Amino acid sequence: MHNPKRISPRTEDELEDLIQKLTDILAKKQKPPEQQILGDEERLSVLKCSKRTLATYRDEGLLLYSKIRGKIYYKLSDVLDMLDRHKEQPPQS
Repeated sequence: MHNPKRISPRTEDELEDLIQKLTDILAKKQKPPEQQILGDEERLSVLKCSKRTLATYRDEGLLLYSKIRGKIYYKLSDVLDMLDRHKEQPPQS
């Protein structure tokens, strides 16, 4: 029969800290879209477009945003709303 190796108390504390950090990250990712904020990296990966295209969306009022000290943020719900407003039906054959 296999006896599992006992983890030292220090290592147990480190594991608990790591588990808590991962739990916090997962909880953040499971927030509803209106509570998820996209920064630079996320917005580019989610929207798959350039910074200039995003600026055009903002300038034309297509995408709502917040600007704090020169940094621009988007709510995921606003991005989803913009995409829903601009859905197009495929052409009928």
